[in-house]
Amino acid sequence: MSITSNYVGTLATPYISKAILGAPTLDTQMVQILPNIKYKTNIGKRSLEDFDLKPYQAKFSGTSKFSYSEFVLEPWNFTVHIEEEKRALIQTWEAEKMTPGAQNTDFTFDEWLVERMGKMVSKKIEKAIWSATKTTGTTTNVMDAINGYETILSSSAGTTEAVKITGSTLTASNIADELAKVYEALHELEIEPSEAAIYMSRKAMALYKIAGSGQMMQTFTADQPFTYLGMSLFESHAIDDDSIIAGMKDNFYLGTDLVSDYNQVRVVDHSETTQDDIISFRLDGSVDTKIAYPEEVVYRYNPA
Repeated sequence: MSITSNYVGTLATPYISKAILGAPTLDTQMVQILPNIKYKTNIGKRSLEDFDLKPYQAKFSGTSKFSYSEFVLEPWNFTVHIEEEKRALIQTWEAEKMTPGAQNTDFTFDEWLVERMGKMVSKKIEKAIWSATKTTGTTTNVMDAINGYETILSSSAGTTEAVKITGSTLTASNIADELAKVYEALHELEIEPSEAAIYMSRKAMALYKIAGSGQMMQTFTADQPFTYLGMSLFESHAIDDDSIIAGMKDNFYLGTDLVSDYNQVRVVDHSETTQDDIISFRLDGSVDTKIAYPEEVVYRYNPA
C-alpha cells in the first residue's frame, strides 16, 4: 500500500486552514482573523482623547486630540513531527472505518491521518491562543512562544490595562451575579451589547446552564446558542475555569499565513525508501495573537 502524500505551499492551504482555523474560537469567528501575514504586520491604533466644550470665541484655537500607536502581529512558525508504526496506524484506520455510524468510511489512509492530526493541532491552537505565555530565550512549543488572550489581559497595565474584576471560585449560586458585574463594567465602557461577546470556560457555561435551568432563563438548542442580555456567550476549554471575558470580537486578533510557500503537510511511508515500517507526519504553519485595545475588555478572574 503506497501512502506517501505531499502538500506544499498553496496545495497545503486547505489542510493548514482546517488545522489552525478549526480551533473552536476561530471556527466560530469569535475573533478577527488575519490569514495572510507573510512575516509580520503593523496594525495602527488611533484613539480620540477627551475634550471640552468651551465658550464661543471667534478666533480658532485648536489642539490635537488624536493619539496613534501600533501593535505588531508576527506569526510564530510551528511544526508538528510525528512518527508511528505503519501497521498500528493502518489497523486503527481500518477499525475506525468499521465502526457503526462512522463518518470517515470514504477517507483514504492519508486523508484519515491528516484529518486526525489536524484535529489535534486545532486543540493545541485553541489552548495557545487563550493561555500561552511567551518566554524569553529558547522556545520549546507554542505555549511559550506567544501570549494568549488571557495572558495579555492579566499582564496589561497602565493606560492599556483591562477592566479587571477579581472574584472567587465560580459556582451555580454566584454565576449570575458575576456575569452581571461583567455586563455592568462593559456598559461603563459604552460598548453596545450586540457588538460584543462574552467568553468563558466550559465550567462557567455549565454553571450558567445549571443556574438557568431552575429559573427558565433560556432554553438551549444547537441552533440557538446561549446569550446574555443580547451578547453572545462562547465557551472554550482553554479559558481558565473561573474567568469571564467580555469585549468586541474585532478587538481580538489572530494572525497566520495560510498561503505561505513554506506551509506543508506531508505523510511519508518510509517502507518505500528505507524499508522501515514507519509512517511520519509533518505539518508546518504559523500563529500569533494580540488584543488591540486591552483597556476595552472586561476581565473577570480568580487571583487565587
